[in-house]
Amino acid sequence: MHQGPEIAWHGRTGNNTIEVNAPNVASDRVNVSNAHVSLRCSANDGTGQRSGSPERPPLASSSPQTVAPNPPSATMDNAAISNAFGTLGAVCWSIQLMPQTILNYRRHSAESLSSEFMMFWAWAGVPLGVYNIVSDFDIALQVQPQILTVLSLTTWIQCYYYQREWSVKKALLIVLPVACAMGGIEAGLVFALRAGVSRDVEWPLKLLAALAALFLALGVLEQYLAIWKHRSVEGISFLFCGIDAMGDLTSIISVVFEEHLHVTGLIIYSAELALWLGVFACGGYYKLVPWAKQQVAKVMKHTATAQHSEAVGDQSIAFHDIPSSTPVFRTASGRAEYSARSRVAPA
Repeated sequence: MHQGPEIAWHGRTGNNTIEVNAPNVASDRVNVSNAHVSLRCSANDGTGQRSGSPERPPLASSSPQTVAPNPPSATMDNAAISNAFGTLGAVCWSIQLMPQTILNYRRHSAESLSSEFMMFWAWAGVPLGVYNIVSDFDIALQVQPQILTVLSLTTWIQCYYYQREWSVKKALLIVLPVACAMGGIEAGLVFALRAGVSRDVEWPLKLLAALAALFLALGVLEQYLAIWKHRSVEGISFLFCGIDAMGDLTSIISVVFEEHLHVTGLIIYSAELALWLGVFACGGYYKLVPWAKQQVAKVMKHTATAQHSEAVGDQSIAFHDIPSSTPVFRTASGRAEYSARSRVAPA
């Protein structure tokens, strides 16, 4: 846009004197606020009116306009949804292991509980926690892996304390250093990977995400091994599996509503959710299918019995003690004869 020279203008309208200074005029029109004056930057006759042109009508006031506030940001809504579902995921992962820990304590036994299964989950919380923290996920998703590690370690050491009859001192001497090592590794990786991400080096973060998915999957694959070995789903708590799967599902929703979509985070939780759905499919195969077959066999047996009873009933002959000579309409003599005959004792 062409910048013109500085223009000073002086004129009179009625009893009012108006002075306008228009430095660096960018166009051929200057609008004077609240003075309702319009002029063109061209030659004038010194009276404030442009020569050869009629006076223009006053223009509307150019007072500052009030900008309406923006509606509530969708980002804020997404953050609230992400926080809510992330909290549900953390609660589900807490609920699934806490009852098992309490049950082991009450019955003083960890029978049928796999210590390897618990250790896989304990280690899964380390890379998962690093990934969620460095990715700046919602605070609930950052706390979730820490809960998983603590409860998994607690259940893991119960297996040795109750099944192998370790003393309390020995159990603490084993589990506390392991917990401290896990915490130190996670903290160090958080600082290191944040520095790497700031320099656009993201492959270590993706590697940790893959390790988290691997350890979570190994924990669930322990269930598949038991199912294959026993050809049965006896001993598997489907309530436990359902709560864990619900934690994965709510975590997936939380990641979806994050400010920036992290596909790797979706893969971590989706992989474990898919494995849990596979466990439910095995439960349907080993429990639901045999039950359905039994129900069908019962119905078929009942139907066959009913048909057999009808066939036997059609072939049987019923005998009734009804006199063959009894008329429908009896006379007085006929009634007397029938009464006397009925009193005769059988031979």
